[in-house]
Order: sequence, then C-alpha cells, then structure tokens
Amino acid sequence: MLLSGASGGLGQALVYLLLECKVRALYLTARNQKILAELAERAQQQGVLCRTQNADLCSPQGQELYLAFLQEAAEQGVEHFILTAGMAPQRSEDREESLEAIERTLTVNCTMQLKSLYLLLGLQHTKAPAEHHNSSAIPGAVRSIALVSSQSALYPIPSLPVYGAGKAALSYAVQALTDECAACGLKLTLIEPGFFSSPMGERFVGRKWFVLSPQAVAERILKAMAAGRRRAVFPSALALGIRLLYLLPRPIGRAALKFFAFDTAADPRK
Repeated sequence: MLLSGASGGLGQALVYLLLECKVRALYLTARNQKILAELAERAQQQGVLCRTQNADLCSPQGQELYLAFLQEAAEQGVEHFILTAGMAPQRSEDREESLEAIERTLTVNCTMQLKSLYLLLGLQHTKAPAEHHNSSAIPGAVRSIALVSSQSALYPIPSLPVYGAGKAALSYAVQALTDECAACGLKLTLIEPGFFSSPMGERFVGRKWFVLSPQAVAERILKAMAAGRRRAVFPSALALGIRLLYLLPRPIGRAALKFFAFDTAADPRK
C-alpha cells in the first residue's frame, strides 16, 4: 500500500488503521520528515516493511521525488494507492488568495493528484495487454487507487474559490477516467469527505457541519476501496444540504451560503 500525505491528520489515521489490518508493506510520502520517521518506526516495530519519501509538492524537486517514488512503488509490485495530499490556501490581508497561494493550492490539490493518476495509468497500460481486463491476472499490476477530493467540489462556495476549484477539477477528472481505468483492471475510488478533524481542517474557521474524526474518514476510505466503489461521498447529510442549494432560488441560495461561510487561518506548521 502506498499513501501520500501520510503526515497529515487523515494520513496518520490511515497508517494506524492499515497497521491494525496487518498490511505487509507501506510506502509513505509526505512533506513532514519528522512525522514520516515516527510512522516508519512504528510500522517497523510491528514487523511491517516501511519505505518513506519526504517530498514537498510545492517545489519542483519535491514533485520529481514524489513521482519517482510512486513509479518505484508501482514497479516493485505495490497494488493499492491512497492519495490524500492536499492543502488549504493562505488568504492575504484583503481576504483574497495571493497569486502564489493560488498556484500552490492548485498544484497540490489537483495537478499533482492527476499527474499521479496518469503516471500509474500509463504504467498499467505497459503491463496490461489489450486483452486483459482483470488486474489480478497481470503480474505486478496496480489494482486500486483512491483519490481524496472534498465536498467543496459539489457547489461553488464563495469563501473557497481556489480550494473548491481544485477539488472540483480533481473530482471531474477522476470520474471521467474511471471507465478507462476499469478497462485495464484498475479500480478508481473518488473520496469526497466533508469536514474532519485535522491540522488542515482546524485552519477552516467558521461554520463546520457534521465534523468527522480522521479515524472515521480512514475507515470509510478503506471500506469504499474494499467494496470497489467508484465514489464515496460522506457524511450524506452534509452532501444533501449542499446539493439542495441548487434547488433554491438564487437570492435564497445566496443567503443560505452564509451557513457555509468560513475563513482560512494561517498554517502554524510553516
């Protein structure tokens, strides 16, 4: 199993859950070297082979290291990938995202996620002859990929223009590629969670409904992958509320959006 964004709140919860599931090997990549080392030590204490790669997806060098790590993992027979890397943009004093923040956010939340997917899909095509439609019959093939988007992709929220745009683009692309991936035996699962407790989630200041624990989100991701689901949107109550916005007259919809209005605090990890 390979996990990106392993040093985040959700990433760590997934690592702990995977260790409970007695996985044989973990490939972990994230920007926080200290947390990566702690996770690797914990895995090794439980007899699990663990390889790590520190990579900041905002830098060209980090992007190269990250993609090379994914390719190496796939070539060494890793069958399952969970891509959770993401970030929230820093807002400037005038309440708008800076040009640098826009580029960084879209790079991490969308561009690098899609590059990861296309890289793995390309490797799959080289391993899978045209007549194969079952990755279990293909030695060393990738079997499943889960990509974590967000319920912010479901509706344009004025307080999240850049973050939501990146997640919406990711969700669109994953759904568009699902059938092509399935044709070569690769199962895609699009994960669209609502709010959950994490260092990044805590930076969203304001009204946050139906907040889940990172452990609960991790469990739902693994269950969705195990069931072969193409899309998992949760919690359902929040998703329903967001979708109902499309049915409201515009003036009422604008007023209702106040219930989804929040700001983004500075990242204390920088």
